[in-house]
Amino acid sequence: MPTRQFSFRFPASLGYLTALRHAVQAFCTDVPASQTPEEQVYQMQLAVSELTTNIIVHANKRNPDAVVAVEGTGVDGVVTLDFYDWGVPYEMKTPALPDPESLAEGGYGSFIIQQCVDTVSYERDADGRNHWRLEKAFGDTGGT
Repeated sequence: MPTRQFSFRFPASLGYLTALRHAVQAFCTDVPASQTPEEQVYQMQLAVSELTTNIIVHANKRNPDAVVAVEGTGVDGVVTLDFYDWGVPYEMKTPALPDPESLAEGGYGSFIIQQCVDTVSYERDADGRNHWRLEKAFGDTGGT
């Protein structure tokens, strides 16, 4: 199957999450050579939703003109999504569940993302952009 590519650029607004989730669903369904399990597509959509929400709410909350760019590649049943933004840098820490006794409404995003995809990486590139990468293998090639 040929390599598939995907590109989505949008204002850093939660109003665009639904459109992004639909685009990711279509892309993840199109990439694998075999039938894609719905649960795996949903996991990728959930990871994308959590990551994008964090990018919008935390990294770009002070910039009304902020933009988020997503580029995807799909080949041999593996989807790679790269997210770029110019917001506040992320401080990497090991994702963990918040204390259940605290009844926290937030803080689960990083943990959820890690559980939904095979690989998550982050770097601040030389141009000052945040670069997140999510990778997931679909179908019979592995994946969770």
